[in-house]
Amino acid sequence: MSESVTPGTVGNVSTMFTGLAFQLDVTNVEYAGLSGMVGARRYCYNQCVDIIKANQRIFSFEQAAGVALESRTPILGFGDLRRWWMMTKPVWAGKYSWWLFDQAQRDTHKAVSNWLKGQTRFPTFKAKHKAKARFTVIGRECRLEAGRL
Repeated sequence: MSESVTPGTVGNVSTMFTGLAFQLDVTNVEYAGLSGMVGARRYCYNQCVDIIKANQRIFSFEQAAGVALESRTPILGFGDLRRWWMMTKPVWAGKYSWWLFDQAQRDTHKAVSNWLKGQTRFPTFKAKHKAKARFTVIGRECRLEAGRL
């Protein structure tokens, strides 16, 4: 098990964010459920990357056509990704927590922000067999009890 701790401040209140990463020993049924969550997260991330690529293409075409910066299509932000997902999400997404998709959208937005700052390359699609199988659960949806998650 690995742990990462990030100190921070929210308003006048000091906070501590803790992240845990650990390997689970699960049954086949549990594995299928967790794999579904991993796949759903990857699907959302890839859809967000796709919509950002389309947005970036439009922005580039407008730039090449000489459209003034203030008149160009704006770069999509996190709120735009969230609204787009809520309007276009597939029916099956309802069986998973919205936090799962929210985190995928946040990850996509962070990747694009880092790219815009010149810190990384443009985000790429996550392939099923190449990407790390992961998802994020927000604290109140995950309880750690003796011997169980």
